[in-house]
Amino acid sequence: KKAPKFFDIVTYTGNGTAGRTVAHNLGAVPGMIILKNLSSGSEGWRVYHRGANGGTNPEQYYAMLQATNAFASASTPWNNTAPTSTEFTLGTDTGSNGNGNSFVAYLFAHETGSDSMIQCGSYTGNGNATGPVIDLGWEPQWLLIKNTTDVDDWVMLDTMRGIGATTHGPNILYANKNDQQLQ
Repeated sequence: KKAPKFFDIVTYTGNGTAGRTVAHNLGAVPGMIILKNLSSGSEGWRVYHRGANGGTNPEQYYAMLQATNAFASASTPWNNTAPTSTEFTLGTDTGSNGNGNSFVAYLFAHETGSDSMIQCGSYTGNGNATGPVIDLGWEPQWLLIKNTTDVDDWVMLDTMRGIGATTHGPNILYANKNDQQLQ
């Protein structure tokens, strides 16, 4: 649902020029941006995440939602410029700013206040089958998980599919696959 300090969807036309800014109505700094070049079927989904590179200069990294690759260093998708509460900046990458191409961007806020309803965070795995316990202070309804430093799937979990289920585990969807949900 589009709502301030939660989620926004914007469309724009690329100009191919480094430093292109795109305004948004999120009213908060995006924690994650997923965007798609709608004019080119060969371009994948570009992803910005505030936790890329351990949270140090994440605007210098991107990942592809349809691929398993780790986040990669590149200046062209985000022009090495961190997003703000009013806009995000693009470089010359054709997948995020191809001249004359139409784009859609999905922006997820990152809010840490006591009344916030969304966070885009990161954690370090511990190598155990059960993984680390991450206490958000509230129960999430949707999660998108990606190993940022290694080849791995994009894992989606939500309450409709049993996130937090303890008997058989949750049903899992993979954003980068055409498979049905894993049960």
